[in-house]
Amino acid sequence: MLIFSGCGKKTDLPYKRLLIPREVTGVEYLRRPDGIWIKWEYPEPVMEGLFFEISRCELRDKTPFSCQSLGRTTRRSFIDYSPPDKDLVYSVASSFQDGIRKEKVIPIPFENYPSAPEELRYEILNDGIRLSWDFKEECRYNIYRVLLKNESPEEVIISRESAIPEFIDTPDPFQPVHYRIRCKRGHTEGFPADLIISPYDYVPSRPEGLRYAVTEQGVVLTWKENPEKWLKGYKIYRNNEIIGESPYPLFVDTLKIESSDRPLPTAVSYSVSAIGPSREGPLSEPVIVKLENLKHN
Repeated sequence: MLIFSGCGKKTDLPYKRLLIPREVTGVEYLRRPDGIWIKWEYPEPVMEGLFFEISRCELRDKTPFSCQSLGRTTRRSFIDYSPPDKDLVYSVASSFQDGIRKEKVIPIPFENYPSAPEELRYEILNDGIRLSWDFKEECRYNIYRVLLKNESPEEVIISRESAIPEFIDTPDPFQPVHYRIRCKRGHTEGFPADLIISPYDYVPSRPEGLRYAVTEQGVVLTWKENPEKWLKGYKIYRNNEIIGESPYPLFVDTLKIESSDRPLPTAVSYSVSAIGPSREGPLSEPVIVKLENLKHN
């Protein structure tokens, strides 16, 4: 007769859940003269302890050789900054700390890099910037802004695979902006063309339609508002000397120039200019104002 006793101390047996990684999906890559960019997706929410091991092999007659590990990352992207200009094959292996791996192989052939876009130029618009360059039929263009972060340049893409050799942007006109444009063919992006535009490049147009009215308070000046959206305001000149500024196309000159030894002139000349982020535009056509009927309080 067998008797099973329920008495005694229970023990907790050690148990470890075996984590099986999944193969990465949605792999994309871009090959450039300064490196190879690879990114991927993971089909499940990333779990603690998951990492990705990256390796690279050269190909000879479709056979991998000269393989080397490039390191590991917990991110879903990797940049190889020093690949040889050869046909290569990469692997991205999903793994947990227990060593079980799931590998994804990514062949990346070598193609000659497209040349840089030619004749890159710009035009300052009333509300932005137009970039343009010479057209090449085989190209699609990636357009970047280059930002300086921690003293290192970082490219931020602002337009992908445009078939048109033109781009309009609305950057902050009070800050320099650095553009970089590359021709893209398939998975290969070529050498860059760079252009830096500074606040000094924004020059306002000449104000038009300057008019005046003489009142008891002084001379009231008005003119047409400039079309540029990036103006800081306007400068007002009397007899070619600055007498003030205005954020609007309106200014009242009270003519505080009379003294006991300097009487009020019988006529004065007025002109105005628009103020850009860093530079002043050309002066308007002047108006001559006769002051015989001007009264002072």
